[in-house]
Amino acid sequence: MLRILPEPPAWKAVLGFDFDDTLVLKDGPPKVDERFFDCLKWVRSTYGAAWGIATGRSLYQLIEGLNEARFPFLPDFVVVREREIFFPGQFGRWVPHDDWNRKCEKNHHRLFRKCRRVLAKIRKFVESETGASWVSVEGDAAGIVASSVSEMDAIQEMIEEMISHRDLTFEPVSYTHLTLPTIYSV
Repeated sequence: MLRILPEPPAWKAVLGFDFDDTLVLKDGPPKVDERFFDCLKWVRSTYGAAWGIATGRSLYQLIEGLNEARFPFLPDFVVVREREIFFPGQFGRWVPHDDWNRKCEKNHHRLFRKCRRVLAKIRKFVESETGASWVSVEGDAAGIVASSVSEMDAIQEMIEEMISHRDLTFEPVSYTHLTLPTIYSV
């Protein structure tokens, strides 16, 4: 079980890191350089800086990644699924920031309801006009996995033409993956 570092007398700063391809390289060794953790301990104790991880992963996937990468201690907070906040608690359990997480869930449901027609049109195009796959899980952003870069370029072009809703945008994850929608503000 990963340990929790003692809190400084007062929190004065916040450091946030992305997990995939920032702290841990997807195609590299899973272990993070020990000097990084030494530096974090020094910054926490010297400047009262809390450190955290923000990721699109679920909490379970992040915990799995922390263990695989052999983190020596837990972050002071995590933001998972790009929006849900958790803090390390006793006995290795993660404690949700209930008020924030409920508000985000409510806002996401509102956004998906508001954008359902345009998302349905995009999905129909992807499934009927391309060889790409539409990937979605209730309550999460939808994703598109294309078979080639040129196919993704065509899908992206169609989406750019179709989107007029100011709360809806897309985020290229790689040349053949796309995530929809992204919320600018909660």
